[in-house]
Amino acid sequence: MHDQAPLELRGEEVRLTLPNDELWTQTAWDNAIQSGYVPLRIVSPTELIAWKLDQTAQTFHGLETVNEPAPWQSIPFSGQSVNVVFEPNLPEYIQHIVTERLAERIDIAFIHLAHDAVLPHVTIEWNEQYSMKWFSEIDGVLWIEPDLETVSRNLGSAVQLSTPNSDYESPLAWELGLNGSGVVVGIADSGIDADHSCFRNLTSDSLGDSQRKLLHINTSIDEWDSQGHSDYRHGTHTAGSVGCHPVSTAEEYQIPSAAMALGYGTKLVVQDIVSEEGWLPPDVDYLLLESSEFGAVLHSDSWGDDTTEYTLRSGDFDAFTREYPWSLPLIAPGNNGGDVLEPANARNVIAIGASTKDDDPRRWNSSVHGPTEAGTRGVFALAPGVSITSARSDGQNNTWNSGHHTLSGTSMSTPTAAGFASIIEQMVRDGWFTGHNESLEIVDSRSLQPWFSNTPSFQHDLLLGEGFTPSAPLLKSLLALSTTPLSEEFRNGGMGGGTSPNSYDGWGRLNLSEVIDIEDIQNELMQEDVRPIENIWIHDSYRLGSGEPI
Repeated sequence: MHDQAPLELRGEEVRLTLPNDELWTQTAWDNAIQSGYVPLRIVSPTELIAWKLDQTAQTFHGLETVNEPAPWQSIPFSGQSVNVVFEPNLPEYIQHIVTERLAERIDIAFIHLAHDAVLPHVTIEWNEQYSMKWFSEIDGVLWIEPDLETVSRNLGSAVQLSTPNSDYESPLAWELGLNGSGVVVGIADSGIDADHSCFRNLTSDSLGDSQRKLLHINTSIDEWDSQGHSDYRHGTHTAGSVGCHPVSTAEEYQIPSAAMALGYGTKLVVQDIVSEEGWLPPDVDYLLLESSEFGAVLHSDSWGDDTTEYTLRSGDFDAFTREYPWSLPLIAPGNNGGDVLEPANARNVIAIGASTKDDDPRRWNSSVHGPTEAGTRGVFALAPGVSITSARSDGQNNTWNSGHHTLSGTSMSTPTAAGFASIIEQMVRDGWFTGHNESLEIVDSRSLQPWFSNTPSFQHDLLLGEGFTPSAPLLKSLLALSTTPLSEEFRNGGMGGGTSPNSYDGWGRLNLSEVIDIEDIQNELMQEDVRPIENIWIHDSYRLGSGEPI
């Protein structure tokens, strides 16, 4: 290993901590620059990672410490490609300094620097003579990741639900602004890591209308997705599958990551029902009523008791949704490969089984099936639920983390389906589905395209109806239309047949392209104004004259 250059020639990575719980503001950021630092990233409200240009740089106030070594994501093996990822916001000349230092340590004359990437990095081939420590101790390195086999993630699930059997890198639905915007989804689970990058604001931790993702968190039982609690990290993972919107994408400086959910435009009402004593779900009507008070029709529940009996809780779900028809719970039915468990066996809920993400999907073997003991079908539909990577809680409430991990089961397919259902609800609210002889309004299609769109700007406009808050029965009907039966080889538990729905797959796997041809609409918008859905008419007996149900 070669000697390092003097400090004044190379600079170093440091951590700047403000005193007295002061927060990093734009003014503090500017002061750091004037004091001889290059700010790289904020790691907590009071801590900033920066590049110290030389020894003369002095913190204007606060504490300067050496930053921690860069973490390895996994252990490399000989011959494996390894990506050395640099800190964001490193000036290009410093990126070259870091690259040269890396080349010296492994005694290679030249390493290509991908400085135009979203995260600048270099890729090397691992040699067993290298030391992992050489890489982690180099200033300016964010993390080191050996190339691994890609697994299913939120973004992959989103593409499959929007345009299956396609090569698109992100869902086409997003090109038309279909991302769950204007929709609130309730979720009762083990809590949420509220400062995770999927959910947090850039500078504020307040909740409510001003928060981009978290409308409300009920902390009456517990206040975090905490380490040591039953099913730790479960709630953060499921919330991410409903509506993860990474803050880097929300702030428009990084294209969508693999963790971004189909319904990334949704807002969430989170109910933490797990404490150190275990799962403590309150009465169902309390959960659904509170969620409804914040405007949620959809409610995602990946929990229940280990019984196939129709329980009091099953009855409570049915009773509330009968009395209040603007509430549609989606419930995970279980993972033991047997019969549907409570409360997914209730009649007015949607039980979502888990499917694979193959081009020709099949029901996951551990996903339960119907019929229920009451003779009902049990499973409503399938959604991807195998090897789903989503947000991971670190159990701490002031770390501004961004970790992810992979889980499988109907607990994953259910929030994924809730995110899908948010698109259907948005389409009703925004007037994509219309009734007979309904008046239409011109909507600027260009305003719907996301900032990260790769599609040329549309030349014409959409023609949409008035829109309204859909009832649960209407949403269930539209969701049933938005499905594709499994191929005969895998349909109905492998028994085939032409009947749909069945007790194994329900109506089939959710598929937005069954109700809207997005590719065709995109092409038409280059030629003329478009009424996007002309062959589906809707009528809702519960439609209100104006306003919201509550």
